[in-house]
Amino acid sequence: MHSDSNHEARAATLLYLLRERAAQLAGKTAYTFLEDGEEIGESITYAQFADRVLALAVSLRGQLVAGDRVLLLYPACIDYMVAFFACSCAGIVAVPVFPPRGGKRNLRLEAIARDCKPRAALLSSRKLLHVDAAMAASPELAQLQVICTDSVPAAAAGWVGPDINSDTLAFLQYTSGSTGLPKGVMVSHGNVLHNEHMIGACFESDSDTTTVTWLPIYHDMGLIGNMLQSFWLGGHCVFMAPVAFLQRPIRWLRAITRFGARVSGGPNFSYDLCVDRIAAVDRQQLDLSSWEVAFNGAEPIRHATLERFAATFAPHGFSKRAFHPCYGMAESTLIASGGDAKEQPTYKWVDKTQLTQRRIVETQPGIGQALVSSGRTAPGQLMRIVDPATQLPCQPGTVGEIWLAGPHIARGYWERPQINTEIFNAHVIGSNEGPFLRTGDLGFLDREHLYIAGRSKDVIIVRGANHYPQDIEASVEVADPALNPAGVAAFGVIDDGIEQVIVVAEVGRSALRRLDSKLLVSRIRQQVLEQRDVVVDVVVLIRPGTLPKSSSGKVQRGRCRTLYLADQLDRVSKDDQTAPAAVADA
Repeated sequence: MHSDSNHEARAATLLYLLRERAAQLAGKTAYTFLEDGEEIGESITYAQFADRVLALAVSLRGQLVAGDRVLLLYPACIDYMVAFFACSCAGIVAVPVFPPRGGKRNLRLEAIARDCKPRAALLSSRKLLHVDAAMAASPELAQLQVICTDSVPAAAAGWVGPDINSDTLAFLQYTSGSTGLPKGVMVSHGNVLHNEHMIGACFESDSDTTTVTWLPIYHDMGLIGNMLQSFWLGGHCVFMAPVAFLQRPIRWLRAITRFGARVSGGPNFSYDLCVDRIAAVDRQQLDLSSWEVAFNGAEPIRHATLERFAATFAPHGFSKRAFHPCYGMAESTLIASGGDAKEQPTYKWVDKTQLTQRRIVETQPGIGQALVSSGRTAPGQLMRIVDPATQLPCQPGTVGEIWLAGPHIARGYWERPQINTEIFNAHVIGSNEGPFLRTGDLGFLDREHLYIAGRSKDVIIVRGANHYPQDIEASVEVADPALNPAGVAAFGVIDDGIEQVIVVAEVGRSALRRLDSKLLVSRIRQQVLEQRDVVVDVVVLIRPGTLPKSSSGKVQRGRCRTLYLADQLDRVSKDDQTAPAAVADA
């Protein structure tokens, strides 16, 4: 590599970005944290932030080795971002996760620890007592070195950072994998900064942009799309804990009003929550006229949601032009497509029956199924629609798998070489383009707009979070001795554009006579909620030996879903056990 390209590689790092922002915007506020979503708990300038980051980086380099993985076990706070940057600047691999609650074991966190084998866990001293019990209860977590990062001495003068460049691994973004096989997406410094450029171009943002967010920092949309995007811009990011929004959605819109935010957003459910739970009298105090980019992603985007929100909040300054439907995933770092910052959302009405056959037949507005455009492909990226079976390009008017290529595509999953070859090294037959990322999502392009039509991946999306059915099934199986081992199926069913979580569970023969079905259903729900943070919408108890399985004993979720929809399952009770809509997912 010659000197110019070597300089470019070194410049494409979070360390370089940190120093550049501290030098150019020293006294400007970078982050403001709203305690309980209301009062300012802490603010920090770019210079102060850089000082804290470099101080922690020095401390970490004295205790850890470059390439070590460390878990970030913070709640929403500025310390989270300080730790994230410090790890990246020290050549240490950050693993953003949600901290365990109380003394309960966190199966997902344990699975992540087994997968990436972290050396340490970073947290703040005020949260140490809350995390200690949960870590002690887990063999994977109990052995970790615990580092409290809020009492680090000042950085040594003249500190020189490690030898990192654009290809250096910055962090692992874990997707919702099965209990035994969670997958950590390996995101490099170059991946992050290229995707930040793509987001900035889609949102048409600059250093004058103020962002307000309640999204979890450990989630890619919250971390990359908000916290890091604002820093990359040199803007101001105001954030609160997710629970503050979920408890009182008005706090989100009040913060947008108070700080004159230009950019803010979340999954589709968050807009519905605002319409349903913000009273008319509370709406009167809002001024949403500054809100120019209201992004919507991470779960299916509903035409009805956009129209309802726009109608409800138009009297308070909100413009439907602000809606910015987008599409992306951890494997592409984050964004892959986004709407125009100055256009209203684009809709397409299609024949439902033809859509199930992966054919696009347009209908009149109001007839058939409404699909919302997820915008155009982001700049600096190749997007192709490919037949997942033949790997040939799809003909216009047909649905295929979305394939992506570009500098923002991650290098693969942590220590998953076989899967990486299949998912991250795909080539379109008859073309020299590639390699491509196979997203597993189904869609089509029309007039350069991307429409998501479904997905081939076996995941359930609940309020923006991906959940593998194996995870839910594993929790259900141990909920009560009355259930048959390996007799559970979990799947999603779309009802009016919203994905419901359905659990079908076999009852053991010995438990049939004395079965209390309501109590058993309650225990199933409680177990899944505690272990997976998922509310099960419907629990169906069926007779032993009636769960559809293959000849090799694998659960046939697709067949089970078909029987459920046709009401042909051999139920113990004919009464579906439905749950109210969830409002807490912090």
